[in-house]
Formats: sequence, C-alpha cells, structure tokens
Amino acid sequence: MRSLLAICLAVLCLVLVLGMPVEAEDRARRPDTPFLGLNPLDPFAPADRDPVRLERFADLGATFVRTTPIAWGALEPAPPRSGPPRYVWKALDEAVLVWQLTGFRPVLVLTPSSSWAAAPKEGSAWVQELKAKLPAVEVAGALRSATGCTPPKAGLWTAWERFVRDVVERYDGDGTSDMPGLRAPVRHIQLLDRLTSSGWLGSETEYMRLLNATGQAAKYAAKTTRILTAGLDLMATGHAPHPDTREWDYRIGQLVPKDAVLSRMEMQRAFAHIRRVLAMPRLYDALVQVGSAHHADDVANLRFLRRHLDENEGADTELWLVDNPTRKLGAARATGVVPPKGPEQRLRRRWLPVARNPLHSKHADAAAWMRRGQAFDLVRGFSRSRAAGADVVLFLAPWDEMPKGHPSGAKGPGQGFLVARRKDAPAAGTTRTPSYWAMKQALRLLGTHRSAGETPIGAPGRSVVFRLASKKPRPWIAVLSLDSRLSWAGAPGADLPIRDVLVGLPSGRYILESCRLGPEAPTRRTIDVKESMVSLQLTPAPLYVIPTGD
Repeated sequence: MRSLLAICLAVLCLVLVLGMPVEAEDRARRPDTPFLGLNPLDPFAPADRDPVRLERFADLGATFVRTTPIAWGALEPAPPRSGPPRYVWKALDEAVLVWQLTGFRPVLVLTPSSSWAAAPKEGSAWVQELKAKLPAVEVAGALRSATGCTPPKAGLWTAWERFVRDVVERYDGDGTSDMPGLRAPVRHIQLLDRLTSSGWLGSETEYMRLLNATGQAAKYAAKTTRILTAGLDLMATGHAPHPDTREWDYRIGQLVPKDAVLSRMEMQRAFAHIRRVLAMPRLYDALVQVGSAHHADDVANLRFLRRHLDENEGADTELWLVDNPTRKLGAARATGVVPPKGPEQRLRRRWLPVARNPLHSKHADAAAWMRRGQAFDLVRGFSRSRAAGADVVLFLAPWDEMPKGHPSGAKGPGQGFLVARRKDAPAAGTTRTPSYWAMKQALRLLGTHRSAGETPIGAPGRSVVFRLASKKPRPWIAVLSLDSRLSWAGAPGADLPIRDVLVGLPSGRYILESCRLGPEAPTRRTIDVKESMVSLQLTPAPLYVIPTGD
C-alpha cells in the first residue's frame, strides 16, 4: 500500500512538473559562457601546461578552468627602474595557449602578493587583530597559518592598477600588445582565491578598495572583462530559517564552541567580508561561493545568495560555485538542518579504506565503485546547484595526483578526471575516469540550457527531477536522479534495488539516456509517448529525458 501511494504521488507530481510550460529565462546568459569547469591548474607548474598531458581533454567540450593564484611578484619580480615594466610572461603565456588549444577557457586568479610591492604582513589587519585578541602563546601558531597576501603598499596602488591593465591587455585579443598566438580572449579575472587568512590578511575595507581598483583597471583595458570576487564561504548559514546577514552572529555561536577563539575570529572576519561584498554588487560581475562538503549545504547557500543578489540590485550578477569537494558525502556543517547520514555515507565509510588498500582482495571493486559514485555525484551536484541559482559550477581537479593541501581535501581514488596507470610515470599512462565521461555527456546535453528548477517526486527520498529550460528545438530537458541520501548503484557486496517510477510526459517522442560512465555509447532508447504515463527504471545514476522535437 505504501509503495502504491508513493507511485501515485510520483505520477501526480511529475505530471504537474513536466506538463507545465517552460518558465521565462530569469537572467540572459552570454553565449560564450560555459556552465561547467574544473579546479585548478597551476600556470607555473610544467605538468599543468604540458600539451601531451592535457591533450586528453581536447574532446571534452568548452569548459572553464580556474588557475591557482597568480602572484603579482611572479609576473613582475622587480620594481620598474626606468622605461616599461619588466614582466616575465613565458610560463603564463605557455599555459594559456595550451589550455586554449585543449578547449579550456582560463579564469585568471590574480593576487597582489609581491616581495617589493605588497604591504608588510606584520602590519596587516588580520595580524594586528590576532595580537590584540589572542593570548601571546597562541599568536605564533596562528601566524604560521596566516599565509595570505596583503594589499599594495600605500604608494603602489597605481602600480597595481597598471599591472592589472597590462595583464588584461595581453590576453584580451584586441590586437594591441597581445600574447603571441593567443587563440581567444581571456574574459574572466578573479581577485584572490578565498577571503580566509590563507588567502587574504587585509581588512574588508581594503578588499573592497582592491576589488574596485581591479575592476576599473581591467575594464579600462577591455570593457568585456568579467570580474569575479574571491571565494566566499557561507559555512551552511543559508540553512537559517530566514537567511539574513543579521542572523550570522547567532549562527556562529551555534557552530563554533565559545572556547574556540581563533575559529570564532575566523568566521566573524569571513562574515564581515561577505557583508561588504554583498552590499556592493556593482563592483563585480560574478559572486563566487566556495562549495561545502554536502549537497544540502550548497543548495541552501546558493539559494540565499541568489535571492539576496536579486533583491539588492544584483539580479544581473552571475553566481559561481567553485572548489566543490570531489565527493559530496561529507557531514553537513550545520547540525540539525539536514537528514541524518543514509546508506550511501555508510557504504562509503566501509569501502573507502578498501579502495585505498591495493593489497585487499576487494580493492579493484571498491575503487571502481568509488569512481562510479563520484561520477553520479558530479551530475547530481551540478544539477542541484544549477537549480539553486548557480550560473557556473566548477568541479574537481584534472589529475588524480593532487598536491597536498588541495581545497577539496580529497585523497585516495577518484580525485580527478584522469587515473594514473603507472605510479612511476603518471604522465605517460593515463585513462579517463567515469567522471570524465559523465561531464562530457552533461556538456553535450545541457550546455545550451538556461534556467533550471528542482522538484522532489513522490515520497521523501524517492527521486528528484531537475528541469532545465532550453532554446528550441529542445524546449526543455529533465534529469531524474535518486535522492543523495540513497546509495550509489553497484556497491560491492550490496544488492541495491532498481526503483520503478511512473512519470507523466506530454505526448511526443523522447530519448532516455543513462549517465555515461565509459567510452562506449551510453544506454539510450527512444520512446513514443501517446499517453501521459511512462514507467521508468531508475538507479542512482541520473537519467536524462530529452524531447526530440519530432
């Protein structure tokens, strides 16, 4: 009886959802802007600009790739003495060219870090606050982790503006002082990676001044330049019943113990910066939100930011989600606001140690399961993020051999898009992961879509439909997926049931395509719907429902 009731609810809900006319586009998206991308590539690391290593991405499709922070001092290591500045462009030029030939669209992350131009760390706002509020015995440890940059020295702000203009001019493709061999304009500049003590030591006022100066200088060189903020981390405060910046102090009290003074200071400082950034959307073109370790946190934070921007003269501001962890199964940061851990989390805890142990008899099965699950999570993650208001979503890193301290915190199997076959020569032998094929499929099917919506189907935990509007001849597309609390398909030693869902579709011809997990053609079939009810078999692998327009 309960199963019948759940199916009936699913029928009613999907008939209403998929039978409705497509909503109007809420924000016009630029035709040259992909909606997916990767994190990060280091322009100064030879491996990250190696054409042999990167050519495996050439058929992926147009995607963004964010750089690691590019320091002012790395491109201009010495102050100008006489004549024009002496820049060192070689490494960045090579990286931009190789990335563009591969199909990537670079987002340059600039930072004023410089041995000769940046203000001393000792006089920065954050260091002064640490010395004023922490016991002397704790200051030394806090200072070791405060590795962020400082603003330009008092007399060198104009030099910073000149530097930004010159960077934009070199890569704007207007024929003036351009990089030799530039394939396409580089349109996106991000100011700093994150507004944490590991990325920034200045005050919120200094950051807003730097953001304003950077934007003016960049747009002076090329009006089409898009300015991105540093990554903001709402730390799950979007879950507040009535999300508002005035409630953040209360949320800090709930999330951080009173005796964790440094953590409390970090959060208060982060929110002070977020308040200032949200209050002045005219200074930037895209607001960057740092992904959390949980689907529900990301969705809540994105919805809050989208609503706040729309209500505060920022309706045309894009919202980017970046630095998402490789696996979306971590515990939510805000306790009591999301459902408890389900079978997926329990299975992951059970099989992750096996996947990391090459001597275990089930190692191969466990590693393969982790990689399939990562691919499913990627599709679930960007579908939910798009539905929550994100214009661009950047997932994962290209390589499995991530550097230590990567923002995702990922370790073990399933960290990137390429798997090293030989540990002694990772660049010589690699294969594409299921996530690579899943992302390529998503770019092919969803790349032209504009607005999105999310609707649960049937009983809680059954499935979710992500409905994305598009230009004709495909007026819309649906992505059906099981709820993130349910476990991935094909777990070693687990017999996970396939769930039948009865859905309502308008009359017409449809292609049903499963999530692609390898080089072989994905499972797909064409159905002609003359009646509104169709029975679909769903696993946690997302299923695309594509109108053909016939």
